[in-house]
Amino acid sequence: MKKVEIPKVPRLVLKGFTSDEVTAMINAFTYKNYISARNKAMLAFMADCGLRAMNDKTLVKRGYSS
Repeated sequence: MKKVEIPKVPRLVLKGFTSDEVTAMINAFTYKNYISARNKAMLAFMADCGLRAMNDKTLVKRGYSS
């Protein structure tokens, strides 16, 4: 019996954000309330560490966030 080869799917390379776009996203949040401060901190953390939204979501699911 012959094996069926799995077709190779081309990898989709997503375009990242520019430094100006990341700065604009971080500056969109203020420290007016807890949620805004939290969102600003999460965006800054993700930008500094090179994380994606899915990585951050995994941290929350595993219970690493408070």
